[in-house]
Amino acid sequence: ATGDWTVSNGSFVDTGIGVYAESATGQWRIRRTSVESSREYSFSGETTGIYAAETTAAWRIANTTVEGAEAAVDLTPRYPRFDDPASGNLTIAESKLVENEVAIRANGVNGSWVVTRSTIADNAIGIDATDANRTGDATDNWWGQPSGPEKSQCVGNVDCTAPPTSDPGA
Repeated sequence: ATGDWTVSNGSFVDTGIGVYAESATGQWRIRRTSVESSREYSFSGETTGIYAAETTAAWRIANTTVEGAEAAVDLTPRYPRFDDPASGNLTIAESKLVENEVAIRANGVNGSWVVTRSTIADNAIGIDATDANRTGDATDNWWGQPSGPEKSQCVGNVDCTAPPTSDPGA
């Protein structure tokens, strides 16, 4: 996709990929949107809430809920040997990424990326930034417990310190 675009007040239910933004070159936003996935409705058996690999401009996800996906937000190219990783300035704020296999897959990300004031809970892995080229800022997020993220909730090149002591959505 080229150009600037916005998804607002949307609801995507039982899709293989809720929002497909691969290789988007313009600034884009997703706000006040819900993506609820089910593998039962995917052709490949794989589900992604928001697929944003190879994006090159600034983008923002705010006040959005993604649940039930293999990856809630996936920034990792499908073919890393051939594709370019996401390189724009990426922000996820005040969102809920819950009950997914991985909340955020950020392997190979080159741009600056921030996840803040969000709930990242009840996922098998919270953030997987194992091979991220830039350190992600995932401070001030609720991880499901007041002590902050457990080892499997924050993996790789990402700072997950300074969690709030209570669930902001409670």
